[in-house]
Amino acid sequence: MVSFALLVAINSAGLIPVVLQYSLQTLSTWLLVVSMSAIGMKAHLKDFATVGFRPILLMVSETAFLAILVIAFIFLAR
Repeated sequence: MVSFALLVAINSAGLIPVVLQYSLQTLSTWLLVVSMSAIGMKAHLKDFATVGFRPILLMVSETAFLAILVIAFIFLAR
């Protein structure tokens, strides 16, 4: 909590360059997506080792397909 408040103060003071702000915002978004996915899956890393490679490949390919589909719909809606 203290580190969050400190980073907010540093950012509000204008001490972080705009390029770094953009990069950190992108990193923050991806970390949030990964953490929400992990919570949603309720899985531990050791569980991935026991199920094998194919289910993981299926999960990744389904996610990529859905992401491409959503992006396509967004561009078609414009």
